[in-house]
Amino acid sequence: MHASRSIPHIKIKIPPLSIQQKIVKRLDAIRETQELNEKQISLANELFQSLLNQELKPQKYWLIKNLNEVLTMVQNGYSGEQNDEGRGLPITRIETIQNNKVDFNRVKFVNLVERDIEKYKLDPGDIIFNHINSEEYIGKVALYQGWPSILIHGVNLLRLKVDKSTCLASFLYYFFLSTKARKQVLQKSNRAVNQVSINQKQLRKIQISLPCLSIQQKIVERLDALYKYKKQLLKQKKLLQELFESTLDKAMKAELLK
Repeated sequence: MHASRSIPHIKIKIPPLSIQQKIVKRLDAIRETQELNEKQISLANELFQSLLNQELKPQKYWLIKNLNEVLTMVQNGYSGEQNDEGRGLPITRIETIQNNKVDFNRVKFVNLVERDIEKYKLDPGDIIFNHINSEEYIGKVALYQGWPSILIHGVNLLRLKVDKSTCLASFLYYFFLSTKARKQVLQKSNRAVNQVSINQKQLRKIQISLPCLSIQQKIVERLDALYKYKKQLLKQKKLLQELFESTLDKAMKAELLK
């Protein structure tokens, strides 16, 4: 409560000015690289969204379908008690979806009976859809591509299974990242205080333009290539932040230039 009074009494180790300058120069170099990385991510995001909308622009021979005709399952998640201690099986939650993928570091755990395990376990190719949240996060998705452990589908996330004879799961996943899908999700959502939600019935009414499977595959391959580059930039961002924090910590402990 009285931090301003204690600030003058904080003790820090002060190296000679020449050493300070070397430390600052090293930290500045990392910061400059971080700023360049941020610009690259921003440009990659713009390019990806532009390519996404271009690739998904309907052609005259594409079929217009409701998601009801494309999905074989829309399922609510398991709503049982969760824990952080690693007891039971890992379960997804809203925070699990980060940058449109499953962040396995953010799962919790749940104990289930055998019949519930079979009912709620995710299969590769399932799409996880955030159907209740703030307007910013409603409609966020992740394409589950497998994990060494069984992963359980959690509450507030819809599990979508795609009819593989009609649509590729990865094509539908990219559709949900488009501005067209985003607009439909918001239009069909219900609003309450600080919360937006879309129910299964409304979700099934969302329209998607579908080319044949071979065209879908080509579109997915082009989008995958750019998305892979974007993921590499995000990975670089994380590594640069870790490098900055490590360098800063060593500098403050007088370990950097030993």
